[in-house]
Amino acid sequence: MELFLTLVGGGFILGIVVVMVRLSIKALGTPADRAAGNQMLQQTAALPADGISTAGRSRGLSGRRSTGWSRASWTAWRTSCS
Repeated sequence: MELFLTLVGGGFILGIVVVMVRLSIKALGTPADRAAGNQMLQQTAALPADGISTAGRSRGLSGRRSTGWSRASWTAWRTSCS
């Protein structure tokens, strides 16, 4: 009896695994579905067609210095705390 229950339980679990694998493969969609999703994301995020955004790269260090902090002010603040 125990062997029978073990086989039935193993078959049940195997059946669940097979169903989950098939559903996972179907959830990936077709290449056309993935292309449409990529296009929608690009339009939503206003990215260029190659998917690489160059926004913010041209700021360099000037954006960091515009916060009012410099090495001299940082050093002065650090020494005043110690």
